[in-house]
Amino acid sequence: MNNYLKIFASMLRNKLIPDTEVAEAITLFVSKKEFVNDPVDRQALIDNGYDKELYKKLFVEPNREYYKVWEEINSFSGTYRQYIEFMPLTKEVVEFVCTELAKSYNPYFLAQTLEDLFTKNMVKKQEFKDIAAAEGITLPSNLPSLA
Repeated sequence: MNNYLKIFASMLRNKLIPDTEVAEAITLFVSKKEFVNDPVDRQALIDNGYDKELYKKLFVEPNREYYKVWEEINSFSGTYRQYIEFMPLTKEVVEFVCTELAKSYNPYFLAQTLEDLFTKNMVKKQEFKDIAAAEGITLPSNLPSLA
């Protein structure tokens, strides 16, 4: 666990960062592409917009045309997994994952970590499958737990 993110969440919870500086601090911490498992810390971060900024950093900003995007996704596969595990899924998240995993140069570590998640967490697996079905998104073949 990254202590700096726990400390940051505690500072937010205890209003130790001036309101005018919270957005700048969120931007700084989101650039590290980390997530926190502790529900109290996670809620403090969510309450201050960390989840929205992390969503953009993980699912909106990556240059998906560049063939080496898989390196970036693999490097942060744990963060992607935690985001998918602890946050409500959206069409965009499901589409991102399915699109990236369908590529010939797909992020192998992301596939591994999501396969582990979907094998252990049936609720999240069903949520993912339901969104894919509702939106007509093809599930990737390298996530056999979704079959």
